Amino acid sequence: MRTNLCLKSFDNYKDINRKEFPTTYFNGYFKQTIPYVVCDYYWASSRKSYLPCGQVYDVYSYDSIIGCLKAGARIINLDVYSDEQSNPIVRDQHPMPIYGKPLDFEYCMKLIKKYGWIDCPNYPLILFLGINTNNRTTFQKMAKILKENFSGKFLNKKYSFAGRNGDYPFGQIPITELLGKIAIIVDKYPLLGILNELINAEVTKDQQFITIQKYTPSVAQYGGLVSKNTDISTLINYNKFNITTIESDGVTRPVKEHSLFRASFTENVRNPKADIYNADPEDCWKFGCQWVMMNYQLYDKNMETYINKFKDSGLVLKPENLRYIPKPPPKVSEQNKKASFAPRTIEKKGWYNFNI
Repeated sequence: MRTNLCLKSFDNYKDINRKEFPTTYFNGYFKQTIPYVVCDYYWASSRKSYLPCGQVYDVYSYDSIIGCLKAGARIINLDVYSDEQSNPIVRDQHPMPIYGKPLDFEYCMKLIKKYGWIDCPNYPLILFLGINTNNRTTFQKMAKILKENFSGKFLNKKYSFAGRNGDYPFGQIPITELLGKIAIIVDKYPLLGILNELINAEVTKDQQFITIQKYTPSVAQYGGLVSKNTDISTLINYNKFNITTIESDGVTRPVKEHSLFRASFTENVRNPKADIYNADPEDCWKFGCQWVMMNYQLYDKNMETYINKFKDSGLVLKPENLRYIPKPPPKVSEQNKKASFAPRTIEKKGWYNFNI
């Protein structure tokens, strides 16, 4: 019953449309049609797509993943663990005692395959995996499951192994190479298994091309997004070439004791969604931040703004001033020979005549 009530929020997404989005443009400088790249778009992005209610001590739901896809999300975020038999499972760090049963990773992939492209076969989809295990057998099983479900939908092999270890930055991949495809992003790499060949990008503190910025209620009180970049101009320019992920972090609540579970728990147990929060997306979009990860199960004012942005398409082109538009290098004028350091004759009749 709790899960069903929480999933009611997804009823707000029934008016989502699926229209084509621009993939190329005519570049007047080069007089040719050029494809947009991944970082040129805002992406509808769901955070912890398997959670129907809150964040800490919650149940998990396959219907929540389906709901995010039907609501237009083109980034699905799952946290992967290993069970006692080394099978990949999906859950959060703090499951609800007794009732917080993990989800089967393989079944999650089947659902994404089924619902990911129903009425938008040309759309790209990003599977954003939080890796919480070092089990090599688990990685091998994940790779097998992914290959069985998404054969023919992976990106070109040159983008595998985390973009060949950075040679092909994910933000600079032409969007035309992702159409109808699935890209796989992880937060931990290397994974020491055959899973590596399916990974298109990694997110770590040392990653140059995808960074995560935290957005919390306390941050919002003091002006919004806190960036590692030194100024607004630097952040905007960074996002013209790279990806910035905004994670709308949960609300911290005091931990209490409850005799029913005999374990500490947060307010989320009795008041679903009390421990989650959605960032103000407009505060992030104005700096060109592409992936604002939202809690789709929480339909608040910020989520309403978000859905209005993506009601016609899961990818929305950023304004021109926030995109990099290739231009030919500036024309270099011919050097004035008088300014050259080449040898020359210095002469004054009757006084001197020598070379310098």
